[in-house]
Amino acid sequence: MKSIRFSRFVAALSISAAMLVAVTMAKDARADAATTPAPRNDAWWQQRHQSMNARVQKGDVDLIFIGDSITHGWEGGGHEVWQQYYGGRNAVNLGIGGDQTCHVLWRLDHGNIDGISPKLAVIMIGTNNAGTGQSAEQIVTGVKDIMEKLQTKLPQTKILLLAIFPRGADNNDHLRQINAKANEGLAKLADGEKVCFLDIGPKFLGSDGVLSKEIMPDRLHPNAKGYEIWAEAIEPMVAKVLGPRVVATIPVPRNGGWMQRHESMNARVKQGHVDLVFIGDSITHGWEGGGREVWQRFYGHRNAVNLGISGDQTGQVLWRLDHGNIDGISPKLAVIMIGTNNAGHTPHQPAEEIAAGVKAIVDRLETKLPHTKILLLAIFPRGADNNDALRQINVKANKLFAKLADGKRVFYLDISPKFLCPDGTLSKQIMPDLLHPNAKGYEIWAEAIEPDVARLMGQHVSAAMPISRSNDAWWQQRHESFNARVKQGDVDLIFIGDSITHGWEGQQAWKKYYGHRNAVNLGIGGDQTGHVLWRLDHGNIDGISPKLAVLMIGTNNIGGYTPAEIADGIKAIVEKLRTKLPCTKVLVLGVFPRGATAHEPLRQQQTAINKIAAKLADGKMVFFQDLSPNFLTADGVLSKQVFPDLVHLTPKAYETWAEAIEPTVAKVVGEK
Repeated sequence: MKSIRFSRFVAALSISAAMLVAVTMAKDARADAATTPAPRNDAWWQQRHQSMNARVQKGDVDLIFIGDSITHGWEGGGHEVWQQYYGGRNAVNLGIGGDQTCHVLWRLDHGNIDGISPKLAVIMIGTNNAGTGQSAEQIVTGVKDIMEKLQTKLPQTKILLLAIFPRGADNNDHLRQINAKANEGLAKLADGEKVCFLDIGPKFLGSDGVLSKEIMPDRLHPNAKGYEIWAEAIEPMVAKVLGPRVVATIPVPRNGGWMQRHESMNARVKQGHVDLVFIGDSITHGWEGGGREVWQRFYGHRNAVNLGISGDQTGQVLWRLDHGNIDGISPKLAVIMIGTNNAGHTPHQPAEEIAAGVKAIVDRLETKLPHTKILLLAIFPRGADNNDALRQINVKANKLFAKLADGKRVFYLDISPKFLCPDGTLSKQIMPDLLHPNAKGYEIWAEAIEPDVARLMGQHVSAAMPISRSNDAWWQQRHESFNARVKQGDVDLIFIGDSITHGWEGQQAWKKYYGHRNAVNLGIGGDQTGHVLWRLDHGNIDGISPKLAVLMIGTNNIGGYTPAEIADGIKAIVEKLRTKLPCTKVLVLGVFPRGATAHEPLRQQQTAINKIAAKLADGKMVFFQDLSPNFLTADGVLSKQVFPDLVHLTPKAYETWAEAIEPTVAKVVGEK
């Protein structure tokens, strides 16, 4: 009996010993699993590993990210953030979904870091070890081996060891607890010089430790927002080693509807017939919204293409220029206005960086479009007044932009003052949100750049195109005084024109013939047809219905336009008067004589204009009268006794003018 009992005891002891050995072996196996380099048999894994090797063999590697699916995800949900933060930093992603420390160790031994000497290696690995049952201690041992391998193979490389990111819903999650314990051990691996440890886990969590699905939808892998948190959190360390990032010069795309608009632009330019392109962000994009009517008027006939996308920064524009937006075309002119989002979006870029981005765009255009002239516009003002912080960044950037102009291919223009009040205030009547122009703002834009656009495209401003002279303060003041006068009402007769009409002021003939007829003088010295058109659109005839409008305009257009073009401008004015003042009759006067004799070019052009303009009369609402014979001698000589400078009238000549048109005026207006 004792023998049987002893045998049973020995057997039980043997079983216990065997169990102990098995448990010990299992623990050792798990420990080995964390530290023994091992590949994976998945074909895609091997392919990705080989692609990494191929990339590092090309060299130019300053930054590497080592890890698992969370690091791998920089190429998925984190793609755009990667481009923004690391696209210009010679960065390589060495993350593979599903990897544990052992797989990373194998990869480091099989080419992933051969032949390179990056400045910084960022490591975040271990969550998959916890997921397979390994302890915190085993994870720390595996990471420690990775660190030692990196220090051996990359002795000049600094290492940024990140704590394993939080996972699971809250602090009660078992795997999160393992990772948290592992992180305590990982922190001890840092020496503060070659190896730094950083725990950014709290940045993903709420104050109660909850991991939001708004950051990690599956409570393990970050989305775009999560990757942005990651990038921002480690940027100080990355910048310390690599230097500050210059995001503005990094070509980077955006996703979703942005890509659709980009492709639609490519489709348009493939059709050809592109002479003018506008490149920019939402402000340029807005030509298709609030600026649509103005666009049609100024650019609808010019084979113009809008290459603006809302929200774009310089980096997005650079990417678009590299991916089809200007392929196969050779426009005469490219108008650029970009940079306000660089200043306005987080992180805010300084003026110097914005200028670097704009310079990169200009350089790219000069390379890809060697025959295209570039009109670089200053970033438009934003914010309520000059104290706005973002406006101040833009103003500083604009000063740097100006230096990019060479006066040959690249030209710079700052039209900001046209949007502002004298005290620097930005009116909501022009930019309702203090950033984006409304229709009035787009008209200011178009008019301000029109002389440069026409010149750089080898054109001239159409004589039938409304354009202001708002740069001339006295002109603007006189224009406003007209508006103030017509608002008072009691207007039966208006004279519209340039300095010759302007010259009626102070003449005895005006008092004699028109002082009693509720007449208003709407003449401004130096005006051309385009300026008159603009004034008619901006208050000079609003709210009135005169019986007669006397029009004499066009002499200032001579020399810059053909007679036919000038006549088109006069026609446009007549049409506008007929539209805005349907009950008003119009007396079109031929352009007064120019030049001393009938053989001089100026006289010949004046005669040609009048010949065409005469056809505007319909004998009912529009009448034409050429007063030239009243001022000339029988042989066609224009005496300086009549026109002292052969352009402007003497008091006697104004009397002649009044007498000549009096029958028509009296018939339409009548005596008062």
